[in-house]
Amino acid sequence: WNILAITFTNKAANEMKERIELLVGDKTKDMWVGTFHSICVRILRKFIDRIGFDSSFIIFDSSDQKTLVKRCLKELDIDEKILNDRSCLSEISNAKNDMLEPDAYSAKVHGDYRREKIAEVYEMYQKRLKENNAIDFDDIINYTIKILLENVDVLQYYSDKFKYILVDEYQDTNKSQFTLVTLLASKNGNITAVGDNDQGIPPNPSPHITPKIFIDIDVFPNSIPNKTEKPINGNNIANIKFVNSVYSKTGFIVIMKT
Repeated sequence: WNILAITFTNKAANEMKERIELLVGDKTKDMWVGTFHSICVRILRKFIDRIGFDSSFIIFDSSDQKTLVKRCLKELDIDEKILNDRSCLSEISNAKNDMLEPDAYSAKVHGDYRREKIAEVYEMYQKRLKENNAIDFDDIINYTIKILLENVDVLQYYSDKFKYILVDEYQDTNKSQFTLVTLLASKNGNITAVGDNDQGIPPNPSPHITPKIFIDIDVFPNSIPNKTEKPINGNNIANIKFVNSVYSKTGFIVIMKT
């Protein structure tokens, strides 16, 4: 089963597994079904040595992150009354969601004194994480992307493995998540994206939000002829049959829930 099904929460992933198991039984075990982060952790455990970490890496929680940033602020002699750990972590997270590594972020904020200081914290923060063979939650997807981009064999392995990809709650994806899916689907281009118009992008979105309720067709030009948009009202059998029939076709599929 060359299927990858991704969603955002553990609860949703478990529900997805249960529904698939009702359809195909034990064959579900051969599919990759989970959250963006759980799927990426599986990839990182296998290939993170390609970027200088050990496979036994740990994932820092919010408390660990806060402690580390406070340490960085102290080492850099930055007064926490001017710049505190919360604002640093928020800005670092935004940078990672925009896929900006420390050097790129530093170049972007050049001339903005406060954010230049955050750039210094960001650089030291990443160095200290690596010294501890640790990553944070935002690194999980970005490091997976880095491995895929820098290692042709790894990208080939997973793009061969995942011939069909389902992304649930597609409207919630950010830039890094979209990039990850794009890479994994780069060979076959078979994606089903399920989104909700009611949770779509507002008229004046934040600069950190990438419009994605409608797929950028330039990414999958060969799939345009098979692109399908279909409202789904509830989880009735007719809709499930429709999804199954469309999903079996080659191409990019967008299913919008109403």
